[in-house]
Formats: sequence, C-alpha cells, structure tokens
Amino acid sequence: MADTSLFIRRKLSIKALVLAASLGVAGMRASASPITWNGGSGTSANWTDGNNWVGGNPPQPGDSLTFDGTTQTTNTDDFAAGTNFAGITIASTAGAFTLGGANSINLSG
Repeated sequence: MADTSLFIRRKLSIKALVLAASLGVAGMRASASPITWNGGSGTSANWTDGNNWVGGNPPQPGDSLTFDGTTQTTNTDDFAAGTNFAGITIASTAGAFTLGGANSINLSG
C-alpha cells in the first residue's frame, strides 16, 4: 500500500511541475524585443499607444526601441517614470525626431 501511495504522490508532483513549467513559458516574453515606431495612431503620439508601433502593440519594459519614418516625429514618452528600456535607436531613414515627455526612462542596453 505504501508503494502505491508513493507512486501517486510522485505522479502528482510531476504533473504539478509540468503544469508550472508550461504556465511559466506561456507567460514569458522574450526580453529586449526590438520594436519600431511608425507613428500610425490617428489619435495620439504617445509611446503607450500600440497603434504607433509596428505590429500594433506598445513596447514593454526591457524592449529595444527604434524610431523610424516621418510620421509623428514629435512624440511623448508617457510610461511611468523610471521605466527601463534596452536602448533607443533613431533609424538612418528617420526624420528629425523629438522624444518628449515629463518622465525619465532608464536605458540598460
């Protein structure tokens, strides 16, 4: 009887580990993902507006930001003060950008 109980506990522990691992992987996002500004929003020039970024999603902390194009070249960092990004690049094909906003950011890349 003790052997069966031990087997069941081990089987449940393995299932719990597999579930925890799969949940962790599903919720993960690659760090320092490159994301490019296209200024495509018709309503704002805010960094948190996903329509201003290629792919339709705003950057996440840790992403590497590239500003390109000639649309909404004066824009606003409206992220919380101290938000960390991997870096900022102005593409060689970009117009003259003014990156505005009252909040500071941290660059780690």
